Amino acid sequence: MCSANRVLFAQSGLTFFLCLLACRPIAAQPQYTITDFGAARQNGVGVVRASLINNRGQVAGTVLTRQGDTHACLWEQGKTTDLGTLGGNYSEPFAISNIGQIVGISNSAHGDQHAFLWQQGEMRDLGTLGGRTSHAYCINDLGQVLGLSEAADGKTHAFLWQQGKLQDLGGVGAMYGGYYLNNHGQALFSEADGPAGPEHVYLWEKGHKTDIGTLGGKFVYPIGLDDMGRVLGDSSLKNGEFHYFVWEAGKMTDIGAVPRVKTRVGNGYAVFLHGNNALEAVGSLGSVDTTMRAVVYRHGVVIDLNTLISSHSGWTLTFGMSLNDNGQIICSGKFQGSVHTCLLTPIAK
Repeated sequence: MCSANRVLFAQSGLTFFLCLLACRPIAAQPQYTITDFGAARQNGVGVVRASLINNRGQVAGTVLTRQGDTHACLWEQGKTTDLGTLGGNYSEPFAISNIGQIVGISNSAHGDQHAFLWQQGEMRDLGTLGGRTSHAYCINDLGQVLGLSEAADGKTHAFLWQQGKLQDLGGVGAMYGGYYLNNHGQALFSEADGPAGPEHVYLWEKGHKTDIGTLGGKFVYPIGLDDMGRVLGDSSLKNGEFHYFVWEAGKMTDIGAVPRVKTRVGNGYAVFLHGNNALEAVGSLGSVDTTMRAVVYRHGVVIDLNTLISSHSGWTLTFGMSLNDNGQIICSGKFQGSVHTCLLTPIAK
C-alpha cells in the first residue's frame, strides 16, 4: 500500500495545530532499535533526510549534493544512491514500491516540475496531461503510478500511469489530504468544495469513482487504503466530534472517538500521515504550546513511540512519517540538539 499524506501537508500550505493525547499502553508492544541517518540541517553533503520505507527495508528520502542541490535518494543497508534529476537541480521522492521503484517530482532543465519514475538506475519523465507540471504521489507493486497533472486548459487532473501511458482520471477540486494506491489498482484521493468544505474522499476503480461519505459531518480524512480495499480514516459527526472509521464495501463503520484535549491554543487532534496493510498508522501529536511526539495507531490505541525506545537513547521522536508491513518506521526527531531522521526496527523476541 502506498500513501502520500506527508507530501500534501507540505504542498497545501496549511498549518495544523495538533493536540497532546493521553496515550494509553497496550500489551505486547515491540521495542525498537534506532538507525540514525544524521542531522537534517547539517552543513555538508551526504546526510539522508529519510521519509519513506517499503517492505524490503529500502528507504527513500533526499540528500544534499556538493553543489548544494537537493536530490531524491535511495538508502539500503547503509549505502546511499543519488537518484539524480530530470535535468534541473531538484528532485524529491513521494513513494517507494516494494520492488524498489520510486516516484516523485523533479525540476527539468527548463525549470518545470514533472513527475518521475526511478527504477534500475534510471529516472524517467512521466510527462503531463498537456500542461507544464505534473506530480507522482503513489506507486504500487504492479508499477502503476497515481498523481496529478496540469491539463491543457490549466486545470488540475488526477492521472494513472501504467505501461508508458497516462490515463486522465478527471478534474479534481481543492485537494486537502492524502493519496493512496493499492496493489489491485484502487486509488483513493480527497478533495474539498472550497476552503470551508464540505470534504469528500473518493475511491477510484476501473473508471468508476465512489464518494465514501462521512460519519454525518462535513469533514473526512483518509489515513490508509489496504490491499483489500478497506479505508482507515477519521470523520466528523453531526455534533462536530471526530471519530475513526473503517470503510469497506460501501459501508463506513465508526470505530471510536479521536482523543481530544484543550491546550492554550484551543482543541486539536492527532495527525496521521501514513498507514500500512494492517491498518496501522504513524504520525504526530502535540500543539504549538506542547512538545511534539511521534505516535503509532494500532487497534484503536494511540501509542507514543518514545515509550518504545530506550530511555537512555538521547532521542525525542517528534514525527512518524512512514511504516511498512514489518513494523519498521521512519521518524524525525531531536538528537544531541539537532533535527535528525531515523529508522526504527522492532527488536526480535
